[in-house]
Amino acid sequence: MKQLIIFLAASAVIYGCGSKSGLSDAELDALANAKFENLTDSIEDANNKEFEQWRYESEVDEMTSEKKEYAMINSKNQVELAFPHAGGTYATITLRRIKGNEEVVVTVNEGQIHTEYNNPVFQVRFDENKPEFFTVNEAADHSIDVRFISNARKFIDLIKKSKETKIEMTFYNNGTHVFKFDTKDLKW
Repeated sequence: MKQLIIFLAASAVIYGCGSKSGLSDAELDALANAKFENLTDSIEDANNKEFEQWRYESEVDEMTSEKKEYAMINSKNQVELAFPHAGGTYATITLRRIKGNEEVVVTVNEGQIHTEYNNPVFQVRFDENKPEFFTVNEAADHSIDVRFISNARKFIDLIKKSKETKIEMTFYNNGTHVFKFDTKDLKW
């Protein structure tokens, strides 16, 4: 909604000045779109910064009355992938507790996570410790932007002790990239 209001305001200003500026309608459209994209990028950057620290949610399942708990954090860096996934890709680590079971889910907002069929792993580094390999699994619906860490208990134990966590993952047709997370102060 904010983006729409900003776009409309910018368009009104640009079009209001159009007859005086000598710009064609096409040039005014291009200028308005460029201004809107810059404002949108600024809003997205600010929104992502807000989520670079742990945030917590809980809900109660309507069918079972079971409590579900979540802790989520976004990477503090973004990587650039090739078209059609251009525009800044960040990763999110989500810890979830459902019926006493804990899971670690890693997602990306853009791109296709690629893991080898016979050796599906992420390399993970906690602080300055030696990198470790964690086996990952696809989601049940085969989502291309989601992977589950197999040894969730070990991962959670290590992340609770770390200030920074790095996860290296490979993207289909986009190579290998490292995402960095400020994981200090986890309350889990």
